[in-house]
Amino acid sequence: MEEKYHQRLLEHTGKRIRFYRKLCNMSQDQLAAAIYKSESTLSKYERGAISPDVVTLYDIAHALNIDAYQLLDYEAPTQAA
Repeated sequence: MEEKYHQRLLEHTGKRIRFYRKLCNMSQDQLAAAIYKSESTLSKYERGAISPDVVTLYDIAHALNIDAYQLLDYEAPTQAA
């Protein structure tokens, strides 16, 4: 169960990165350059294939002119009693 939760969290965060990147009309290449990562690494973040570290999340947020919490707004599903 915990592994599923982690994967959902990664995928959600990746979708948020992609959403805000597109909202800023930035290409993957442009955002990757702004955070000093490769385009392939940014693509993996956006797909939830790998997890960005905390510093990278803040770098992404800064490049997108948003607060880091906007990338981490995931709420875990509650279990039925």
